[in-house]
Amino acid sequence: MLNLNAVNQVAILTILILVGFYAKKRNYINDSVNKGLSDILINITSPCLILISFNFKFSNEMFLNIGKIIIFSLIIHIVLLILGKVFYLKYYNKDQQNVLKFLTLFSNCGFIGYPVLQGVYGNKAILYASIFSIPYNLLLWTYGIRLFCKDKNNTNIIKQLISPPLIAIILGLIMFIFSIKVPYPIYRSIEMLGNMTAPIAMIITGVALAGIKVKEIFLKVNSYYPVIMRLIIVPSIIYVLLSSLHVDKFLIEICVIIEAMPPASLTVVFAEGYDSDVDFATRCTFLGTIVSIITIPFIISLMR
Repeated sequence: MLNLNAVNQVAILTILILVGFYAKKRNYINDSVNKGLSDILINITSPCLILISFNFKFSNEMFLNIGKIIIFSLIIHIVLLILGKVFYLKYYNKDQQNVLKFLTLFSNCGFIGYPVLQGVYGNKAILYASIFSIPYNLLLWTYGIRLFCKDKNNTNIIKQLISPPLIAIILGLIMFIFSIKVPYPIYRSIEMLGNMTAPIAMIITGVALAGIKVKEIFLKVNSYYPVIMRLIIVPSIIYVLLSSLHVDKFLIEICVIIEAMPPASLTVVFAEGYDSDVDFATRCTFLGTIVSIITIPFIISLMR
């Protein structure tokens, strides 16, 4: 039976996506406005959401779980890196293989993952998800960007790593470990900004979908297999792997849900920025986003 909380949360996010879709079709939001919303999301609201997620009383159990999540994240990303290298050797050209390696390794854990986790599990899930994202971001701006970059020496990795979300994770850890409390007006302001993350993220997704020819996405079947891989096979492998290690059920669910998200939106950004197969990257990413509306609640329900 489907988990009602998961279904409701995905339904809410879907409605917000439709709002973004409608706003784009009515020309309420143009490309420059959408770019501004993306910048606000990445540089302001997401870091605020991460900071608020660390607002828990320090405990040895949570600190131990943070260490476990980092280890699990490293293991998971190593496994996915290997899978990406062996699963797409046939039927795809070099540029397409690089796109597929990237989308297998990197889910949309920020734009879509955080809102889903917050809705189903609350802020504690965001805390663990933000810790999970540390190895994710290290790989994203090193291995990930080099998959697309033709000039391997022309990537400013340090600059990309020092991002507002990573700074928020570091500050959040300091606040958590030393039980630092900020004044209520500051806390409440950060909380309100953080709560804007889900609506803004879904509106951005809807705007992006409005610019895609949906019929064309579904007609080209070579993007089906990568989407099945990203949305079903990858989370299934992670679930079996962590269950075999007798990991705490809550931590398993956090890791699996993160990996059940559609391909990272940066798949398209990197493909376009480094002259890779943009059409293929776009089809895989947005087909995955559409199909995930159905698969995410099923996966959550199967685990709970």
